[in-house]
Amino acid sequence: MKKYGLCVLLTCMILFFCIGGYAFTEELYEGKKIIDVEFKGLVKTELYSVKSIVETKVRSLFSQKIVDQDIKALYKLELFDDIKVDVSEGDDGLVVSFIFVELPTIRDIIVRGNKKVSDRAVKERILLKTGSVYIEERVESDVKEIVTLFGERGFPSSKVTYEVKETKEKDKKTGERVNSVDLIFTIEQSKKLVITQVNFSGFESINVETLKPKLKTKERGYMLSRGFFKEDELELDKREILRYYGSQGYIDAEIIKVDRNITRNEERNRDEMVLTIYVREGNQYNFGGVTITENKIFTDEELYSLIKLKENTIFNQTAWETSVQSIRNLLASNGYIYYVMNIEETKDTEMTVVSYSIQLTENNKAHVEKIFITGNDKTKRFVIAREIDIQEGEIFSSKKIQRSIEKLYNLQYFGSVNMDVKPGSELGLVDLIFDVEEQRTGLFSFGLSYSTSGSELLLFEEVSANNFLGRGLRLYEKVEFGFNRQGIELGIDEPWLFNKPTSAGLSISWSKTKYGRQEGDEVYTWNEGKRGDGPAGPIVGPEDEKIPDGVTYTYVDGMYDADESNANTMEYTNQTYKMAIRLGKRFASIYGVSSELGFSVFRNYTDDTYEPTGDPVVPFEESLYDQYEDDWPWYWKNYLSITGYRDTRDSTIFARRGTYLSQTFAFYGGPLGGYSNFLRLNTDMNANVPTFWNFVLSGRLNFGFIYPWLGHTLKIDDNDYIRVDCWNEGRGWQRPSQFGSLYSLRGRSELNFSLEHRFPIVERYLWGLTFFDLSGLYDTPEDFAIDFKQFYYSVGLGVSLVVPGFPIRLYLTRRFKYDDEDNRLELVNSQKFLEKWDFVLAVAGFF
Repeated sequence: MKKYGLCVLLTCMILFFCIGGYAFTEELYEGKKIIDVEFKGLVKTELYSVKSIVETKVRSLFSQKIVDQDIKALYKLELFDDIKVDVSEGDDGLVVSFIFVELPTIRDIIVRGNKKVSDRAVKERILLKTGSVYIEERVESDVKEIVTLFGERGFPSSKVTYEVKETKEKDKKTGERVNSVDLIFTIEQSKKLVITQVNFSGFESINVETLKPKLKTKERGYMLSRGFFKEDELELDKREILRYYGSQGYIDAEIIKVDRNITRNEERNRDEMVLTIYVREGNQYNFGGVTITENKIFTDEELYSLIKLKENTIFNQTAWETSVQSIRNLLASNGYIYYVMNIEETKDTEMTVVSYSIQLTENNKAHVEKIFITGNDKTKRFVIAREIDIQEGEIFSSKKIQRSIEKLYNLQYFGSVNMDVKPGSELGLVDLIFDVEEQRTGLFSFGLSYSTSGSELLLFEEVSANNFLGRGLRLYEKVEFGFNRQGIELGIDEPWLFNKPTSAGLSISWSKTKYGRQEGDEVYTWNEGKRGDGPAGPIVGPEDEKIPDGVTYTYVDGMYDADESNANTMEYTNQTYKMAIRLGKRFASIYGVSSELGFSVFRNYTDDTYEPTGDPVVPFEESLYDQYEDDWPWYWKNYLSITGYRDTRDSTIFARRGTYLSQTFAFYGGPLGGYSNFLRLNTDMNANVPTFWNFVLSGRLNFGFIYPWLGHTLKIDDNDYIRVDCWNEGRGWQRPSQFGSLYSLRGRSELNFSLEHRFPIVERYLWGLTFFDLSGLYDTPEDFAIDFKQFYYSVGLGVSLVVPGFPIRLYLTRRFKYDDEDNRLELVNSQKFLEKWDFVLAVAGFF
């Protein structure tokens, strides 16, 4: 008994001294000045990412509470297995040491047993990557992803196990040997299972053919489906069926059972399934209304305006859920994330009416205590932090958080961006964790293509770094070499000058382009103004009018009809050296102003001569004629363009919602000097609206004008005229036709309209689309008119894909235009719709 009492006494003494010692240490150092903060044990972790988190700073006063908060914040980075803090006292103050034990990193990921799915497909599917920190909880999630992947490939009963082998590896930066692991996934692949038929029983009040396209479970061959059975998709389809019934008012509908009849097909070496889904529909309900009570912050008008259902109409479960979610979004976007919402349903089965009452208590607003950023191995923390609209200390706002995620995606540095909300150190405070997965941002492309204008082979090469040194800098170099054009461009862009929302850039380029080679791009000659005999024969035409060489006119009914079949044409070359300086400023996240100041020196020249005399050809176009008269000299061309814009799109490449509006003023010459002397205006508008499923309707309208400076005559080089690029607007019209080629025309005003209906194939990387284009190009601004008989039209389909920083679009187009002579719309080159489709390759941003 005495021995037992002695043990209890010793235990109590140990606990007393430990707790007392801790309290004594806390009191001993509390409030004293900190002269140094050390971070020990960091090998793979960047020092900056740790220092930016802790609030224990040099020259601050020691606080055990702040140290405890720092340790908690550091653990949220999910980089460390253990963190200790050591405090020592010197003559001038305290030295605080944070001592870390880092989590091991993944040295290698090994996949075994996967006979029908490649290692690469498995590794791309999982979140853990070679070189990332090993976190055991994430492995279980990756196991589920692999099972899902095999189910998608038609192996629904596959099993996955994993093994972790601890090892050591040398750190590339320090040379130290650090803990690491090899992660081994072993896959037991099941037999392939294919759905050959899907039957529906009990579906009397709805159209099954309308429902079937909405389901993920499809029989083989239906809507090009491979028919692989996936258990998860069947569960989702059950919910979709009930959701669809609920949208039609059948809220009592239920799935009674699902029969699966599986047989073996030895010939095709697979199991085949006939799936039958049985439902009981129930009655159709009307909406009896909703009452909202106990709300104190938001008015009744604000809340009731979010209800998208009308009383005494057929109830729509989807519209009701959307309405409730709109109320939740309103609360969350204003910081009320601790709200209490009780929803009570009243269902009158005799009258088939359903009503609701909502008791809503907003409670206090939540504030952001800390913002953590994880997963950024290359990208500096400040590059990510500056794109986050919400800041520490602010009221929680779901809108700002969503906008921040969209801005991070728009950088194209990250394959995925996830955000998590966790409780802070006190009630009413939350921590935000932005977790990013980096993707390749450097690009090298090299290839040989056939010009979509149908005239030449083109060799191109580009090297770019869109996140140079992880600091968000963009460096690029482009080379293009073809028979008609050669060019090189070097540039650098800083989107955040001095870490402010100010952009700056510089580019230099050289290009050499030949004009007059393509059909429809004719450059006519002139016989130095002489009437009568010219190198191509006699000239007859309107009095006092300059006429291209060889063009003849027939005078009929008081009008001249030009015949250009015997016109003499020429080729000329433009050579340009250019430097451009860019500067921009962004405001309030969605507004901005950008500018570009360009200086170039250029020369147009030709080696063509008249046959058989050998005399130099004389260009008909006025600006080229003036340059010919001056013996093709070198000229300066200077311009300043200023663009104001408003951009609310959620994505700059694959926008699902939002609008873009910009107005550009480009000043050539004038006080800037140089050969060209004019003002160019351009307006660009884009709107994106979700339609159904994942489809998005996107419309774009742009128009532009060229005017002379006020009080001056227009002076413009042939290369400065407005042209339709026929890649992103007027698609397909770079090729010849009975109406000519829009690509070869030039003017001083334009109008382009495009309508796209697009849908994701692989989210953020590959989209399919259908489109309709119309384009008009006019000689002068005064000729600008909305005349549907004069537009160039095209329709088609295509795909748009993005290699990071390098968007590419592939189209099949069918063109048509109004024929004035036959007074009807005519297809181009053939009146059979399925014939004479044109292929268009558009590489955005390449020159």
